[in-house]
Amino acid sequence: MDEQMKKELEFLVEDGEKTVYNRGYARDVVFKFVFEYEVLGEAVLQRLDIVGQVPFQKRDRDYVTGSVQGVVEHIEEIDEIIAQYSEKWDIRRLSKVAMAAIRVGVYEMKYLDDIPPRVSLNECINLAKKYDVPASGKFVNGILANLYQAEEESKAAEME
Repeated sequence: MDEQMKKELEFLVEDGEKTVYNRGYARDVVFKFVFEYEVLGEAVLQRLDIVGQVPFQKRDRDYVTGSVQGVVEHIEEIDEIIAQYSEKWDIRRLSKVAMAAIRVGVYEMKYLDDIPPRVSLNECINLAKKYDVPASGKFVNGILANLYQAEEESKAAEME
């Protein structure tokens, strides 16, 4: 997977020198690390050095490493949130791909203020559709939309 990921990341380089900012692709990389977490557990953090081998801009590299570390650090809370908003669906029945996409979305929505929640929601749905069966996007949408709605209602209540 290291060589494969490295090849995938190479498209960010033009003429061997220029780096490009691409949050969507960086999110894709985060998703892949979070997916690997299912197999490697916290050992996935030791693999983050590969991100430094690719000419990401600093903000991309920081986003990838910070998000992967953040998901791992808050995994229990993230999974509790997923269970809470899954509307009686046993999250153990979700595919590993869908679970990784939802974990990335929940992390961004709960812990990253610089990403609009709707962007996280849409991007994570797209990740699930890209890497899993099309129906997976519906589960991701349902859970993240429920979280988004609850967060919006909470903000509205605070403003009253």
